[in-house]
Amino acid sequence: SLIRDWEKLRLRWGGAYHYYDGEHFGEIVWLENSFGIDHLDRYYTNKAYKNDANSFIKLDYSMNKKTRLYLDLQGRYVAYSALGPDNDQRMIQVDTAMLVFNPKAGVSYRLNNSNRIYFSYAVGNREPTRNDFIDALPGVTPQPLGRRGSSKTRLYQPSAILRRSLSL
Repeated sequence: SLIRDWEKLRLRWGGAYHYYDGEHFGEIVWLENSFGIDHLDRYYTNKAYKNDANSFIKLDYSMNKKTRLYLDLQGRYVAYSALGPDNDQRMIQVDTAMLVFNPKAGVSYRLNNSNRIYFSYAVGNREPTRNDFIDALPGVTPQPLGRRGSSKTRLYQPSAILRRSLSL
């Protein structure tokens, strides 16, 4: 992460990259009658690859001693491919890439040294899971939630931190 401070503004930037190269498989774990099949034999194997890169930038701006504005932008790039039979013996072939964007903005107001109120708005999108691809109808490519008519999460969040000193 990178953090940079100016008089009234703080900027934070960071990210990560992950790569997966592996097999999805199923092993027979129990048989009442083996019929010559070893209980550890695989009944399916498919190969899968996933590239996942993400980055964020956060801005925190002090308007005055009591009011702060913030902005949080998060983006992800996901590329996924898989090929081979699945556990129901259907052949799967996935080769897709997508961008996912999640913005959040808000304001906080300090009532006094102990109490603060907040309001934020965020949009949450996520990429489809492996099961979304495997269980999709033939010819249908799952999209990130929030694209092409699927639902996206919108969160309006008022909140408060209220602290009270108690003397005994």
